[in-house]
Amino acid sequence: MRITPARTDQAPLTITFTSFPGLYLDVGAWQHIALPSCGCDACDEDAESALREMAEYKEALTAGQLSERITGNLRPVLEHSWEGNGWGRSGKSSLSREKASELRAGPVQPPEDGRWMPWSTTLPS
Repeated sequence: MRITPARTDQAPLTITFTSFPGLYLDVGAWQHIALPSCGCDACDEDAESALREMAEYKEALTAGQLSERITGNLRPVLEHSWEGNGWGRSGKSSLSREKASELRAGPVQPPEDGRWMPWSTTLPS
């Protein structure tokens, strides 16, 4: 299921149901989130915690609290940051120049500064 907001500076969301059982959230340009994140018995993740986590991501996404960007040309780094209501996540991962070029050429790109805007119901004028 793909949800595309009214404006291109608002991050899209795709929800894919898996046979695990679980789901993937593909958010913005490059965020790929598995819920539950593991599945082994030791992690003991349940459906209720996965739903709670999905709601946190959805609320942060629609409030414009996701930022993602690729920095550097010789040594590209993919950076992301989430700022939820009482929680936050961020990370960096090194990319090859080829992978960075591939991501930069993708159909969905974050705004110039990397910060996705809050979702709105009005179309740009």
